[in-house]
Amino acid sequence: MESERPAHVEGVAAWYGSRLYTWSGPEMPRFRDRRVSPWNPILAQGLRAEGVEETPYRTPSWCDEWIAEALLRNLKPYGRFALPYKTAMDWFAEAGRAGLVYRATRYDPSDDPEDGPGDGSGPERRLHITAAVAQTYGEIFDLDALIADYQDALPPDVAAPQIDALQRHRDQSMALLYVLADDADERFWAAPRAVRGLTLGYPPSSTAARILAEAEPTSGSPRTRRFHEPSAHPQPNGHANGNGRTNGQQMIRVPECRHPGRPHARVADMTPATLATVVRWIDRSWPVDMPRGMYPDNALELERSGYLIAIAYRAYVSGDPLLRVPICDDPAAEGELHRYVCCLLRGMSKDPREIHLDAVYARKMVWS
Repeated sequence: MESERPAHVEGVAAWYGSRLYTWSGPEMPRFRDRRVSPWNPILAQGLRAEGVEETPYRTPSWCDEWIAEALLRNLKPYGRFALPYKTAMDWFAEAGRAGLVYRATRYDPSDDPEDGPGDGSGPERRLHITAAVAQTYGEIFDLDALIADYQDALPPDVAAPQIDALQRHRDQSMALLYVLADDADERFWAAPRAVRGLTLGYPPSSTAARILAEAEPTSGSPRTRRFHEPSAHPQPNGHANGNGRTNGQQMIRVPECRHPGRPHARVADMTPATLATVVRWIDRSWPVDMPRGMYPDNALELERSGYLIAIAYRAYVSGDPLLRVPICDDPAAEGELHRYVCCLLRGMSKDPREIHLDAVYARKMVWS
């Protein structure tokens, strides 16, 4: 190696002999845990390389069913998924025996009276479930090994906040923090990336690669570059809805909000015209291979399901620029609407820069 940093590792997931997905990152050899696996992000998110025909994803709900089963089999420490009402009741019984703690909310895709009673028993109704093991992070994982790996894999200034966060979580219960707390979702997305990756059971090697990519513009520590790391920050010049290139592909520039010291925009405050524009953009840009459960027709419903905007924005920043679905049909208004969508995401504690970084990094992993 040209430096003291660990070797760079690349992994390929194959399904019946066909390449399903690829990932890469610095080698982290000390930490091993059956609940932390490269298969977790792949099977939980339905990831696959472009053009792959052989995949395990048989139905739109396959990934939800896999997460539920992986939690019961102690192959994943934390997960979010949706199950039909009756299936969820059976899962709850198994979860108690498996020592899992869970929170469930009922979601009705349609409250139309013709669909039957709104008691959660209709054929289309599903329960959205967040579940995790009850123990503390120190009881679940070998944090000393993981911290030692991060110390070797990352420059000291980049590793320090991640290691501090892991240390603070040592005596914290995963379930109390990220399942049962009133602000569990907000806490989860505000946690440093090393904690989020570990909680989800994602391999620390790929998590470390994302941390390196995100820190690249600000970290002055030298290191050997064995792969192209995406920039977490936009170039200083260019238009709000796109400039810069990565591996020959045009990158979106994430605009800043223009209201320092004031709250970010709220979905509930949308005008009817803006709501119609954003909902239409979500519908047009929704991934064809991702199940869709919510079709909001008012701002309150959309605010409760802010993940719809986040998923549409991920498609917006990761797609081919020639095929990208614009937010509106007026090119002159696109830049301001892009800024407004980013402001909405920040108001929901969803950082558009992080969505952009994850999308670009995932695209690089596919190209690799």
